[in-house]
Amino acid sequence: MARTVGIGLVGVGWMGRVHSAAYRRARYHYPDCAGVARLVIAADESEHRAREAADELGFERWTTGWRAVIENADVEAVSITVPNDLHAEIALAAAAAGKHVWIEKPVGRLPEETAEIAAGIEAAGVRSIVGFNYRQAPAVQHARRLRDRDRGVPAHLAHVAAGGRAIRLSRAERASRADHGLVHALSPGR
Repeated sequence: MARTVGIGLVGVGWMGRVHSAAYRRARYHYPDCAGVARLVIAADESEHRAREAADELGFERWTTGWRAVIENADVEAVSITVPNDLHAEIALAAAAAGKHVWIEKPVGRLPEETAEIAAGIEAAGVRSIVGFNYRQAPAVQHARRLRDRDRGVPAHLAHVAAGGRAIRLSRAERASRADHGLVHALSPGR
C-alpha cells in the first residue's frame, strides 16, 4: 500500500503549477510508486495565486506567508518555486524544520549560497532534489543518445543553443555549443 506524503508549495506561479501537476499525475506515470502526494498547503505572496492553489490545483489550504507551509505538521516535503533570491531562506528553514525539499534551479544565487543550502539540508538529515525539468523529456533523451553515439548534436539544437540566431557550424562546433546551451539537460553523467 502506498504511503501518503504531505506536500507544501511555496510559490504558485508557473513552476508551482508544474510541480502541483507533477504531484497529481505521479501515480499515473509511476503506478508502482511507494508514495502518494497529499497537497496540504500552498503559499504565495499574491492572495489571488494562493487562493488558486486551493481552488484550481487541489491544495487543502492556502496562505500568503511561506512560514505557514514550513510550520504545518502535515507537510513532509516542500516544493520551492519562488524567485531564486528567496531560495536560501526558505530551503534552510524547511530543512531545519525536518522537511524534505524539492527546489528549482539554480538553487542559490552564487556557488557559496548553493553550498550553504546543501550543507543545511545535509545537517538536517532530510532529502532534497533539484528540478531539472527537461532531463527526461523524450526530445532531450533522443539528443543525449545522439551525443553519446558520437554522431554530434542536430543543427536545430545548436540553433537553440545559439539563442535562436542563424549560425553555420561544423559538427564539432555544433556539439560543443549545443552541450553548452543545453548544459542542464545533456550534461555528462546524466
